[in-house]
Order: sequence, then structure tokens, then C-alpha cells
Amino acid sequence: AVLGVDIALAIRVLPNETDRGKDLGLISAAIFLPLIASPLIGALILTTVQSFAVLFGVAAASSVLAAACMLPLRAVR
Repeated sequence: AVLGVDIALAIRVLPNETDRGKDLGLISAAIFLPLIASPLIGALILTTVQSFAVLFGVAAASSVLAAACMLPLRAVR
């Protein structure tokens, strides 16, 4: 349900009506590529380091980094 709402909100704030298909493709890639890559990265971490503490640390650090990347974005009204 959250993903559906996120996509609906993203569609509502697209700037140009003629490029909506391209923009929606970029949004979909930004949503689904991390969902595909994260299990692969997690498996790589667990096979090399063999520590769930490191895995959770990397997950926490990437969450903080993702939040920091959103700080410069301007608000949409």
C-alpha cells in the first residue's frame, strides 16, 4: 500500500506532461533497483564478513545516507 501511494504522489508532482513516461520509468528504476540489489549486497556482506552486526551496521549507515540525500530536496506543495 505504501509503494502505491508513493508512486501516486510521484506522478502528481511530475513537472512536464509530455515526459511523464520517461520520468515514471526513472522513478520505477529508483524504487525497484535497490529492492533487487539489497539482497545481493547483503549476501556478499554475509559471505565475506560472516557477521550480522556488520550487515545491520551497513543497513543503518545506508539508511542515514539515504535520509541525508533527501535533505537538499525542495518541498512540493
